[in-house]
Amino acid sequence: MVGELWFRRSKDGNYKRTVIACFIQAIYLLELDRQENRDETNALAPKWWIPFKYKLSQTLIDERDGSIFGAILEWDRSAALADFVLIRPSGAPKAVLALRGTLLKGPTMRRDIEDDLRFLAWESLKGSVRFKAAMEALKSVAERYGSSNVCIAGHSLGAGCMWKLICSIRLPFR
Repeated sequence: MVGELWFRRSKDGNYKRTVIACFIQAIYLLELDRQENRDETNALAPKWWIPFKYKLSQTLIDERDGSIFGAILEWDRSAALADFVLIRPSGAPKAVLALRGTLLKGPTMRRDIEDDLRFLAWESLKGSVRFKAAMEALKSVAERYGSSNVCIAGHSLGAGCMWKLICSIRLPFR
């Protein structure tokens, strides 16, 4: 039903922002699912993208501590067809790169705060392992689908990273 709403309300800007906010919430929950050792049967994160007919195609993992700081979600055509959604709704991106912000819980806190301080002090994330991984993921997904079919979204630190990504590769805002 929610996926059907995406189709009906695809021209509503507030609704689009709500959907993207759900995707960002999913990234926070991916990391919390990982920290709390939840498996596919009791994970919370998928509940935030499945209703919109998207699937997780790649997680962005900080190689230093194993934390999940972002992910790429792709339009799930087979899930859409199963619910008789024959075409991707107008305005719905083929892929979304979603980046979470600072999580003040567990082992990821230190790395999050390091990047927060880097961004606040120098307005840069270029030395960040996470920025580099997000840049590689963005280039890959933009090559695959075309930059006009990719949405980049972030909250807090993730929004700062998103902004720096856009500035670094000069993608148009959408």
